[in-house]
Amino acid sequence: MVSFIMSHENKYTPAIPRISKSLRKQINQNNNSRIRFLSYKEAEILLDTLKMSSISLYEKTLISLHCGLRASEIFQLTWSQVDVEHGILNIIDSKGSDRSVYMSGPVKQIFKIKTHGKQNALVFPGRNKKASVQISNTFQKIADKLFNKDITDSRQKVVFHTCRHTAASWMVMKGVSLYVVQKVLGHSTIQVTERYSHLAPDQLKLAANAIDTVVLQNKEKNVVAFKKKAS
Repeated sequence: MVSFIMSHENKYTPAIPRISKSLRKQINQNNNSRIRFLSYKEAEILLDTLKMSSISLYEKTLISLHCGLRASEIFQLTWSQVDVEHGILNIIDSKGSDRSVYMSGPVKQIFKIKTHGKQNALVFPGRNKKASVQISNTFQKIADKLFNKDITDSRQKVVFHTCRHTAASWMVMKGVSLYVVQKVLGHSTIQVTERYSHLAPDQLKLAANAIDTVVLQNKEKNVVAFKKKAS
């Protein structure tokens, strides 16, 4: 995944857009955000451990890992938002930035097996059938035992939000564009997503190689055309 930034020398100085206070605050917060994500092996260990402790917690974690959903989005998910046939989760955002997220095979299997409730019923109801407000303490206890021993930097500690961060990191490492990751995760700005750009340094080289290929192909066409004309 790559963010392509091209700089050109111009005879004039372009106007620099002003960054609003809210956006500046958001960017600063992102610079201090958690940087830990799970390896494939770590994710497997976490899921196996959770599955032995709580099926519901295992399912929530798998959904966040594979679809990049926030904990609050999972808590508020209703059956009307689940399209098993097409493998889509329709995420509703309070600010109007709704999005559709495709399920992975394992996530789709979860919803196939689960007993479906009424359209407006929560998929993962909390106490009194209301939406939960935080993830079970069991998750953090297991994460601490598996990954957080002797970790003092809070950014390096595994928490439930690490699952969403992991989903984004995996996508970037597999070459998914920052633009697509932004849409999947529902980031308000591309600046939020750009924190993951360092995970795909080779993509910058590929971008340069792509330009070289285009230039080379064009030169070859011109050479062939010149030879035909000369003959």
